[in-house]
Amino acid sequence: MGVDLGIKNLATLSTGEVIEGAKSYKKLEQKLRRLQRDVILSNF
Repeated sequence: MGVDLGIKNLATLSTGEVIEGAKSYKKLEQKLRRLQRDVILSNF
């Protein structure tokens, strides 16, 4: 049995079964970008 952990999918098992990752990652990534931009702009 093998498990491949990835970015697009949480895991792919040796049987070929794909376990999807949390879809909230993109939302959190967008929020992080916005917060980083706000911090950068507030320093000027």
